[in-house]
Amino acid sequence: MGFRKVRSLAVGLFISVFACRIMAFQHLSRLSRFGHRSRFGTQSTFPSVFSLQEEIDPGVVEGTNLRIVKYPHPSLRASNDEITAEELKDGSIAQLAKEMFKMMYAAQGVGLAAPQVGVNKRLMVYNE
Repeated sequence: MGFRKVRSLAVGLFISVFACRIMAFQHLSRLSRFGHRSRFGTQSTFPSVFSLQEEIDPGVVEGTNLRIVKYPHPSLRASNDEITAEELKDGSIAQLAKEMFKMMYAAQGVGLAAPQVGVNKRLMVYNE
């Protein structure tokens, strides 16, 4: 089996697992929103680890020219370029990451990928 095929299978598996985790969190957030009955008939909810707040579209954010793009924007389907050593050295990627963090916090999100702001680079930021 070639390297590309193995890598493709690994990426497919990662995406499948990630999608299952998202569906599980969505299901749990619905349960925590409305509560559920335990076996003993008492009302209970899940811990507040699961946020009921949804992300918002912040529109224009001070300090950045980035905007969150919506489906079916073409950049969401376009292939993404790898980050080059030259881009790392000149500071353009660091500046992009700072602007992406500003956008992510303004949207009240926990992560943001570069294609979501119309930049087709393999870059993402997230909050631990």
